[in-house]
Amino acid sequence: MMKLTVIAGAFALAAGAALAGDADFAKLDADRSGGLSLAELNAKMADFTAQDLAAIDADASGDVSEAEFAAWKSAQPKTDPSRPQ
Repeated sequence: MMKLTVIAGAFALAAGAALAGDADFAKLDADRSGGLSLAELNAKMADFTAQDLAAIDADASGDVSEAEFAAWKSAQPKTDPSRPQ
């Protein structure tokens, strides 16, 4: 189970690298529910999957809270603006 969790987390990290750089929780939370649904995440990043959401959703509530989002965003690789992408 731990191996599966680590693998799922790695996919979520890879899938979200582009989103994390310019993502603002309040802007993504279109319905102002206090949580990000898969649909709200897909509005910014179309290839974000249910598995990605599950890897970020630490309390298994079905959406990503602001705290879960902040933890996920801080775990994203930092891009170095001096290096070409």
